[in-house]
Amino acid sequence: MGISQTDDYYYIVTEYMPKKSLDLVLKDDKLQLDIKKKVQMAIDIAKALCFLHNSSPPILHRDLKTANCLCDENLNIKIADFGY
Repeated sequence: MGISQTDDYYYIVTEYMPKKSLDLVLKDDKLQLDIKKKVQMAIDIAKALCFLHNSSPPILHRDLKTANCLCDENLNIKIADFGY
C-alpha cells in the first residue's frame, strides 16, 4: 500500500490480512481445508513467485515458508517477508 522512511527506519504499510499466516491457518484445527482450497493456495503462492521472478530486475524471495505467506478472510495467499 505504501512506504515511509526516516533517518533510522523504513516503514511498510500493507493490506490487513485477518487470518494471519498460512502457518497459523494450517495449525488451526477448526479449519478444514479441502483439496480444492489447498491447490488454490498453492496456485496463489506460485503466481506471486512468478510475479516476483518476472519483475525487472527479478526479485528472489529466498525465505519462502508458511510463516511468510499471509491469508485474507477468504484464505487467498499473499507472500510477505519483513525480516529484521
